[in-house]
Amino acid sequence: MSFLEAVLWPALGQFPVLAAWFTGAVLAALHVRERPALRWAIAAFVILGVTRVVGSGLTVWLPGYMAEQDLTSGMALRMQGLVGVYVTGLETVGWGCLLACMFSRPAGPLPSGPSPRAGR
Repeated sequence: MSFLEAVLWPALGQFPVLAAWFTGAVLAALHVRERPALRWAIAAFVILGVTRVVGSGLTVWLPGYMAEQDLTSGMALRMQGLVGVYVTGLETVGWGCLLACMFSRPAGPLPSGPSPRAGR
């Protein structure tokens, strides 16, 4: 199985979440002029989408590749563990970007007037 096939077949199973992230990236791109913090959301959706496609592709392709190379089981486990560490690291960066977008302050001056909590 070629690497491209190994990436495309798992991506089909990931289509719903990839479609949601693609839609989120497009919507964020359409409104980035009003809210510059949406750049974080665009980065998050791109990182998460690419990580999901490549990570699932590697999960399918890597065992076949390791069998072709006659790797020992210990080496194969180390390689799969390393892929897992990189995927988790990239997903963490993606979620961090999304959190940065959600909790960043709006650009420009803060609105004046009474605080919504002033009546409490």
